Amino acid sequence: MLTLNLSSIFLNQSAEDKLQVIELIGQKMVEVGYTTEAYTAGLKAREAISSTFLGNGIAIPHGTPDSRDAVKQTGVVILQFPQGVDWGEGDKVYMAVGIAARSNEHLQILSGLTRVLDNDDLCAHLAKTENPQDVIEAINPQSKERQLLSEELVRPRVDVRTPFALKAVAASLLDTGGYLESGAEEALAKTHAIVSGSIAFISTAKATSTGIALVIPADPVSFSGKSVNLLVAVSACDAIHVAALKQIGSWADDTDLSSKLESVSISELLNAAKGNGWPAPADDVLSREFTIFNPNGMHARPGKVFVSTVKSFESRVEVRNPNKSNAFINGKSLMKLLSLGITKGTTIEVKASGPDAQEAMGALEQAIREGLGE
Repeated sequence: MLTLNLSSIFLNQSAEDKLQVIELIGQKMVEVGYTTEAYTAGLKAREAISSTFLGNGIAIPHGTPDSRDAVKQTGVVILQFPQGVDWGEGDKVYMAVGIAARSNEHLQILSGLTRVLDNDDLCAHLAKTENPQDVIEAINPQSKERQLLSEELVRPRVDVRTPFALKAVAASLLDTGGYLESGAEEALAKTHAIVSGSIAFISTAKATSTGIALVIPADPVSFSGKSVNLLVAVSACDAIHVAALKQIGSWADDTDLSSKLESVSISELLNAAKGNGWPAPADDVLSREFTIFNPNGMHARPGKVFVSTVKSFESRVEVRNPNKSNAFINGKSLMKLLSLGITKGTTIEVKASGPDAQEAMGALEQAIREGLGE
């Protein structure tokens, strides 16, 4: 498994423009033994084809297929630019992730990177941090998103009657999963809950890992006269939970939340918490399987073609890699698509729902058949 290490992280760099950034990346790749000097030309050629800017201050410069002979071993270097570098078209890069790939191993790093891209607060922190370990912990392929929101941290339709009992279930899930410091379980169960709509929130900073437990009572539980249908318990030792917590918090205004929670599966609930929306009625959903044959899987270039294809349709399009997760992601988000770690030969599942779902599926089938721009 390809992972980052301290020798791959270069903080507090400076450059006048993206050309200098690319040249610096080429230089660092040579220094750590990933490439020869010839790879820099491949980095520049790839950037000339289309911008490698992904969003949230992050770009992923990488070479063209013709430059693979200059790759000595697959590797990734990360350069931080606290002052930012103009990347054109109004984009500014604070973190440039240089990729040298001879195989599909780099997709694991991309998966971790897309989890970072979804978190504005974490991106802002990494842009300024002086600790390279922060970057490693954020990006290394440790399934941080699954740890943050996993099936093991969800309990639907729990038969409890009191706020304390409901909080105790959530605290036990986090404690059993190894998220809490010793002795924090009881304190979390006794923590005062903040209620918004029909959702109650509790949290603790006495944590060894950041996680979110979701507990749905079989019947609403009264918190000081307020009817609660969902308890959200957070153990926080960093900022990776912020985006998901904001998403869950937005449900407080959903007058139909109670009925959704009654029928939703655990995987569908987690998918909604990750910002991919609630499931459409089964009768309204088209479902297809497609096999990806791109030599390097679903990396940035074919990913952009995939996303641009489905974005031209009104219908909702969702994608799942059954080899990695039970959850579907928003097929119109490049960041989320890259997070699936789709390699050559992977058969993905695609769902479409909406007025032009049939047309969206047809266009996507053609795009995949034509190689997604490669």
